[in-house]
Amino acid sequence: PTNGHKKWDFAVGGPRPCLGPIISQDGIIYTSVPPPLNTQTAVMVAINPDGTERWRHEEQNVAASIPALSNDETQVYVIFSGQATLLPDHLMAFDAKAVTKTILWDTPVGDSFTTIATVITPQDQILVNDFDSSASNLGRIQAFSKNGNFLWTSPNVGVQAPAVITPNGNIGLVNGPSRLLTILNPADGAILSSTFLPVAPLSIPSVDPDGIFYAQTSLGAPLGTGMAAFNTSGIIWFFPTASHQGLSAPSIGPDGTLYFKVEDTIYALNVVP
Repeated sequence: PTNGHKKWDFAVGGPRPCLGPIISQDGIIYTSVPPPLNTQTAVMVAINPDGTERWRHEEQNVAASIPALSNDETQVYVIFSGQATLLPDHLMAFDAKAVTKTILWDTPVGDSFTTIATVITPQDQILVNDFDSSASNLGRIQAFSKNGNFLWTSPNVGVQAPAVITPNGNIGLVNGPSRLLTILNPADGAILSSTFLPVAPLSIPSVDPDGIFYAQTSLGAPLGTGMAAFNTSGIIWFFPTASHQGLSAPSIGPDGTLYFKVEDTIYALNVVP
C-alpha cells in the first residue's frame, strides 16, 4: 500500500481520549481510557497488531493510568484509582502475552495520581505516585516488585512529582510547587540529594545520557515560563517562552536536539556544544 494508507482503526470505547498507547516489541498495543468525573467505565485494552481486540478489562467509577510494560514485556500494569470516590486505589498486573485477559496479581496502593505515567526501574520495580494532600504538596513514591510485593515508600517528594530513571539507575523527580529536583536510591527510596531550582518544573521531565534534566516550567518562579536544563548542581540554561499552555514532555533526538511543544508551536533546541 501507499505510504500513509490506513491499515486499520480500532474504537476502544469510552467517553475520553485514550492514554498511551504503549507498544511491545511484538506489536501488541496497550491503552486505557479514563472516564469523566469518575462516573463511567474505565477501560484497559490490548490490541493485536492487525487491529483486532486481544482482551480488555473494565471497571466502574474509577480512573485508569497509562499502562506500563515490565522490562521483559511479559507483564503490563495499570492503576485504577477511585480518586473522588470511596473506592480503593489498586495496581493490577496482566499477562501481556496472553490471548485472553489474565490477571496475575492485584494489590492496593495509596491515593495515586493516575495522570502521571507509571515508571518501571531497571530492577523491574513499579513506581507509583502516592499523595497525602495537594494543598500541602505532600506526596511520596511507592515501589512494588514484579510479583506485586510492596518494597518501600520514599520520604515526601511533593505531590504529583513525575519520575524518570537517571543514567546511573537512580530515580529522579521534579516538583513544581516546591521547585525541587530530588534523587532517590532505588534500593530503599532514600533521598540521595535534593536541589532547589529557580524554576517551577511543570512537564514530565526528560533526562539525557549525561544526567541533565529538561522540563518545561510555569509561572511562580524567578525565571518564569520556558524550557529549563538542570542537574543536581542547579540550573544550566533556560530558554524562555511566552506561555506554558499545551505543553508536552520534551523529547531528545538521536543527535541531541531537544524538541518540545507550547500551544501550536514545536521548538527544536540545540543542546550539544
